[in-house]
Amino acid sequence: RYVGLMEGLMENPKEETPGWHASELETSQMLAHDERLVRMDRAVKTLTQIPRWLPQTFGKKDGAPDIQFDGYSYFQFPMDHHEFTDSGVIGNPERATGAKGEEAFRRYAEHVARAVRELAGVEVQIRNREFLDRV
Repeated sequence: RYVGLMEGLMENPKEETPGWHASELETSQMLAHDERLVRMDRAVKTLTQIPRWLPQTFGKKDGAPDIQFDGYSYFQFPMDHHEFTDSGVIGNPERATGAKGEEAFRRYAEHVARAVRELAGVEVQIRNREFLDRV
């Protein structure tokens, strides 16, 4: 739900799920954090597929628990990653860079800081209430 914060930064098109596991965004963040932990020689575009137990008329676009049918996402099944991606990658990490990761971190930090500043003006009343009959 935060991919909008990355508008203009990520190159992967939506069908390459730039914000999912080990895709462009996460790989860029790891490169920015500690590039020694990233094996770009193993980076490979891997799009999700439907679990083998579903008919081919269904589709799977990302790592969310929903499955598509006739263009609509209204079926949800509990699934493990290995059921819809053989490698664990969901998207395309090949376009990742440390500079993109740094910018992503900056955008997240700025966004959270703005929200905290807004919340600082909210009046909070602390009440000491006991709920002895609920425990």
